[in-house]
Amino acid sequence: MTKREEQTKSQSLTEVVVSRFTVLVVATFTAELFVYDLFGVNVSTGQNVGMMIYWSLQSILIGYMLRRYFERKVALDDDNQNGDIYSI
Repeated sequence: MTKREEQTKSQSLTEVVVSRFTVLVVATFTAELFVYDLFGVNVSTGQNVGMMIYWSLQSILIGYMLRRYFERKVALDDDNQNGDIYSI
């Protein structure tokens, strides 16, 4: 069995920033155009951009932390399967 190549921290951050930010930009502007009006919420474009920045930063931080957690967990599981129980 070949060992899986671990994702670096910069690769994790790039993945999260690109994927999350793209999704949030589309979702936020879609919400501004349709959802807010549907519920009678008046939000300016400036407020919408502010919320988008907040939710983007929060999502990037959470996504990065989860990615690093699972990268470490998989690496530890791989080490333990190879008989290396003292790896951290």
